[in-house]
Amino acid sequence: MTTGTYSTFDAHPDPYNIDYYSKYFYKSWSGEDRPSYKREFYYRAVYRAKTGSVLLLRKPVRRKPPSSVKDAPHPWSMQFNQRNTNPGVYTSSNGSSGRANVSNWSYNFGYPAFSANDDIRLISKLREQVVGSSFDLGVFLGTGHQSLRLIGDTAIRLARGITLVKRGNLIGAAAALLGPAHKQVLRGRKRARLLALQDAYSEFNAEISRVKEQKLLPTHSKWIRKRGAYLARLRTRVRALPEDILVRLPPRGERTIKEVQAAAWLELQYGWLPLVQDLKGAAESLAESTLPKRKRYFAQVRASVPSGFVTLEHFAPITAYPRFIKSEASKRVVAYIQESNVPTMVDLLDIKTVAWELLPWSFVADWAIPIGEYLSARGFASTVTGTYVITQRQYLDARDFSGTHWQAVITDYRFQSSSFKAAQYIRSVSSSLDVPTPEVKGFGQIPSWRRAANAVALLVQHHR
Repeated sequence: MTTGTYSTFDAHPDPYNIDYYSKYFYKSWSGEDRPSYKREFYYRAVYRAKTGSVLLLRKPVRRKPPSSVKDAPHPWSMQFNQRNTNPGVYTSSNGSSGRANVSNWSYNFGYPAFSANDDIRLISKLREQVVGSSFDLGVFLGTGHQSLRLIGDTAIRLARGITLVKRGNLIGAAAALLGPAHKQVLRGRKRARLLALQDAYSEFNAEISRVKEQKLLPTHSKWIRKRGAYLARLRTRVRALPEDILVRLPPRGERTIKEVQAAAWLELQYGWLPLVQDLKGAAESLAESTLPKRKRYFAQVRASVPSGFVTLEHFAPITAYPRFIKSEASKRVVAYIQESNVPTMVDLLDIKTVAWELLPWSFVADWAIPIGEYLSARGFASTVTGTYVITQRQYLDARDFSGTHWQAVITDYRFQSSSFKAAQYIRSVSSSLDVPTPEVKGFGQIPSWRRAANAVALLVQHHR
């Protein structure tokens, strides 16, 4: 193991000079990435007859170069920092401009960090490499009855649809495939009032029929006139109603067109797509189990939220922000697996993971907090034994800084030729995988077009 530092610094001798510049580089490391191999030579004596002398020749020993590191995995770290500050320009609101001295400006930075959810994703990716896919046998068996019902209902609908197509009834075939639907004109309170009015008309018509059958019209004619006028006044209180509104309202319990479309979308997203993915994952896991077991597995993830920053600050204080910045953070793990429990790795014996996946609306909670992925990662980490080499990389690159100072005179600064670059590598070796507690995702990580469509479909489906 070796530890060392290296640094260089070059600057203008006069910090108050308008042409002041500075260039700084620093690097430190700890550990040895690859063992050193000493070059060996052999000597051979050659006799020259013309001169009668003996010449000693030295030639290197030809050896096959090492193809991999021969020593055991070991911790290692390295970081470097490169800062270039050069004169800039300023422009004031009073019309003055000129070159800006950079001697009193300094850099402030922070590396992009990893969240607990990123570490959970890394372990989940490693599990996919070891198992062969993201297939969960326990969850697949737990939802087997739902999958069989989905396949059976779809087969029946397809058979009915094909029969109606052969008969030329395309509208009936579409209704058989997606389910019957009626057009809904109104929703909310107006819909409730109209449904109540529809029931009142039904009762009124039934009462008129009874009066006519029993020949009681002379004694009930006054009540019939008053009741009819009352219902007519109730109907006119709703604005812009078509004449056949009571006919076009769907009866209770029947689905609207929007509800049919929402049900079809949810059936695709949470029915067929997971089923096809499980079947594909099962085939990949079966293929992986038939191959010779590997001892080395690799997985890598990038930080979900690049949170690194670089600023160029003045003691006033004035802050200049980079016009270009590249902030990256990645973490990878190389696992040397010695022993594993296959039934537990595929969640067959992991009761917590299966129970969570079978819990209603658990997938909605996973949108904000990856609880299911966390339980699966915990189950995997507790069933494998080996050595894990985890390398974390954090990188920053920024240039072309600009900022504004709000004083009596507003001044804009720009340091176009100034730049900053820094990186940090940390490698650790462990005999176990630490699964952190999941965190609530930021608002920018939760929404996506597919999740938004699923959320709208769920609201339409359950808002009756």
